[in-house]
Amino acid sequence: MDLTDQIQKLVFIIVCFIIISGSNVTHVLSCQTQRFIMTNVYIKHIIGFFLIFIFIMLQGGWSFDTELQNRASVDWESGNAFDTLGYTMILYGIFIVISKMRLKLNLMLMGIFLVIYILNSQRKFWNNRNVISYKDNEIFINYIYGLIIIAAVVAIIGVYDYYQYQKHEFGDAFSLILFWFSTKKCVKLNHIE
Repeated sequence: MDLTDQIQKLVFIIVCFIIISGSNVTHVLSCQTQRFIMTNVYIKHIIGFFLIFIFIMLQGGWSFDTELQNRASVDWESGNAFDTLGYTMILYGIFIVISKMRLKLNLMLMGIFLVIYILNSQRKFWNNRNVISYKDNEIFINYIYGLIIIAAVVAIIGVYDYYQYQKHEFGDAFSLILFWFSTKKCVKLNHIE
């Protein structure tokens, strides 16, 4: 399995942020449903998880075994649902980790993911059409791997920074379970953390 083929899957992290950022659509639901979604942190995680799953399945699902995947065409109703659930768990885990960052580092990380996605897509476009030389293709791949390392460093620094921030803010009430799985109510919208 070529790592550069897996890079395109990073775009689903960006899709998650876009969908969650646009979550004001819940106002079209009944008040009881709105209240349930707004007050239950677990249902928020379940909805986020299945949003990723559904978007992957709409693509035809993903398989850990590319040889098996390529034996027949796949679409939204005939994809590998079990492997897609595995990919969804991995991506949702990454999403949870990188959602625990403050704004500047989070935007930086999303920007790096977007650049990785764009560079890799263009590289594959050129490579599939024999427009790029083997040497230039390898240079692109090395740049992409470098950006992946930078993204990992930014994510580690961002999560550590937010961990320290939350630990200081909550003091004795701080808990790792709440850090990873609770939602943050932003009381002061004029004050961005």
